[in-house]
Amino acid sequence: MLRENYGLDPAALSVVDPHTIEFKSNGLWIHGSHELILDGQVVTYRVPAGEEGWVALIDAAVISKQQMDHALQSTLTKWDEIEDYIKYEGPYEKEVCSSLRALQQLVYEPTGGIVAAPTVGLPEVIGGKRNYDYRYVWMRDAALITSGLVGLETNGEVERKFLSFVAGARKRSGLSHVPCFYGIDQTIRKEAFTLPLRGYGGSVPAIIGNTAANQFQLDAESHILLACNWIYQKYGSKIEWDTAEAIADYICENWERKDNGIWEEEQQQHYTTSKAFAARALEVMAPYQSDLHTASRWLENARLIRAFINDHCLTSEGAYAVHPGSEDVDITCALFAPFGFDDPGSPVLKNTVLAIEDRYREGALYRRHLL
Repeated sequence: MLRENYGLDPAALSVVDPHTIEFKSNGLWIHGSHELILDGQVVTYRVPAGEEGWVALIDAAVISKQQMDHALQSTLTKWDEIEDYIKYEGPYEKEVCSSLRALQQLVYEPTGGIVAAPTVGLPEVIGGKRNYDYRYVWMRDAALITSGLVGLETNGEVERKFLSFVAGARKRSGLSHVPCFYGIDQTIRKEAFTLPLRGYGGSVPAIIGNTAANQFQLDAESHILLACNWIYQKYGSKIEWDTAEAIADYICENWERKDNGIWEEEQQQHYTTSKAFAARALEVMAPYQSDLHTASRWLENARLIRAFINDHCLTSEGAYAVHPGSEDVDITCALFAPFGFDDPGSPVLKNTVLAIEDRYREGALYRRHLL
């Protein structure tokens, strides 16, 4: 059964010929190698035993078997090309390769944008109201993915596409910085509305769009620079350097503001992880800066951020607090060691991990902190 507008509206369908059905309202056609039978909103298609068949939903009124064969061959050729982007041999090889294939299916080829998820209706907590649409390119997510892939054997295509998306999105928006997420076409998206439908696990309401575009998430742009550092180290080239410079300057000018944090909290705070990743991003970018005055300014701001964290962002137990004045900790602080913000043996990080283990561990998994 075919319905438009997320299944809320009936589709305007009409039979063009035994092998073609038209969507009159949106310029799409269904083509089939065998007869397509339309019964109200239901299209039936049967392939006799022993025969091959195909169906295509496209924006063209006519398509031939030769075009379908060409499309299939082009797709297979492209997948062979994509397979050569990344090579991995080692622990959990099957699982890693399966994850890489799934990841590639989340990439929008024309821009290189990586969507967070190919669906809507994903709740933060099953049964909760924060039941969002994640069919967008989150800068933090894409940067973390890219940082993870840099350590594998790649041909540079994945890294290049990531930086190209970031730079293209910034230039297209005309902004001096990079907001936390975009549409796959590099445009800023701020619209959101609800549907009278249920999301995963029966969670309501199902939300189309995402209001996070209005948020200030300091760590999102910081992670872009952290990914740039890995890429620059690997290839010895400052790709899209003007965008990296602009982001570093923006962090210097804005780190003293409260933000919405890595978990996109509705309540703005001086989130510790946001500050920490900002400091580390400035520190790793400074060595690439040829202007010594600018490099010194970046490092001075990193020093000030670290001083702010040491003075305001520790709990009474000597652990990293979620934000100043909080006695809670968050799992994201475990990333401070691998990203180089703190030494894994430091007393503060040890205290933080102990608190996480005590309060947020559930079996082999860990919960995140939520305000």
